[in-house]
Amino acid sequence: MALALLSGCAGNLRQSAHAAIAADGATTAIGIASGAAYEVNPLLRSPTAIALSLLLRVVAVEHINTLP
Repeated sequence: MALALLSGCAGNLRQSAHAAIAADGATTAIGIASGAAYEVNPLLRSPTAIALSLLLRVVAVEHINTLP
């Protein structure tokens, strides 16, 4: 059943990766802003570090996309 639900995710791996990064950033921001969540990763306790982490992941996806 999980494969059937996720079958559309593999259509364009680059888009799927960017969507996952965006979803992670959005849910992290909402969770922290609402007080429902706390970032347990000690390297990502500041908003700047979280934003930098998201940017680095986008850059990594773009770099990987250029590889043969």
